[in-house]
Amino acid sequence: MRYDEAVASYDEGLKWHPADIAALYNRGKALHALNQLDAALASYDRVLAVNPDHAHAFDGAASRVMKLCDWDRRQRLATELPAQISTGTAIVSPFVLLGYSDDPAQQLQCAMNYIGSTIPFSPSPLWSGQTKASASNPSTKPDRFRMNKPRVPAERGDPGCLCTASDYFAGICASTAPASLEPSCMAF
Repeated sequence: MRYDEAVASYDEGLKWHPADIAALYNRGKALHALNQLDAALASYDRVLAVNPDHAHAFDGAASRVMKLCDWDRRQRLATELPAQISTGTAIVSPFVLLGYSDDPAQQLQCAMNYIGSTIPFSPSPLWSGQTKASASNPSTKPDRFRMNKPRVPAERGDPGCLCTASDYFAGICASTAPASLEPSCMAF
């Protein structure tokens, strides 16, 4: 990749539009790829100064602070991080969070925010696998037909469970017993 040329292009564009958030953010990513961590952190800081609610700049800053071993700044970010994650303002990589917190609930929320922002929603399939004959006979229709979604492993309980991971985490898995928080099909 030609990151040095990308940085030069971003710098040229920022001469004309110094508050261009996309250029600042992408400049930080390119500088990180060139292993210029101080300059990358400065770029992410500029993004956050212009737009404190930028979803990914906080992750970039938190990651660079850890790589630079800036422990004082890490402490300050560690106090801001829980609020950023709980409100969903910042999309922080779950691996970056491991350097800041060991709270399981916070890690789960962070992972859900991250997955929700990075993995696109799977639209309904155009074809459900039914033929005209099976559409007219309800006994041959599948109960829950979902394509292109990750499935929850069905190793421990109900082998016919078709819960998706998002169903499980949202608490709407079909095989979840009302008295239990864990569906019978989970294999964690």
